[in-house]
Amino acid sequence: MVTGAIGGVVITYLSAGEISVNAHLFVGLAMTALIAISAALAPVIQHGSNWARYIHTGINLCLVAFFSWQLLTGLQIVQ
Repeated sequence: MVTGAIGGVVITYLSAGEISVNAHLFVGLAMTALIAISAALAPVIQHGSNWARYIHTGINLCLVAFFSWQLLTGLQIVQ
């Protein structure tokens, strides 16, 4: 995911010559951070921590909503 986010920014810059500062960019950056945090909780979850499991689940639910946002705004940008 992190590699995909960086690749998306680079490809956008190479093809358009600029990076548009809009909600799609900020939500994508937030998603990248949330995915890193969610993945970092995996070792804590493996040790049986319930609080980490709840935070991991909450972050992933937010990510599903953000993925939907990215889909809609990305289609608008492409068209």
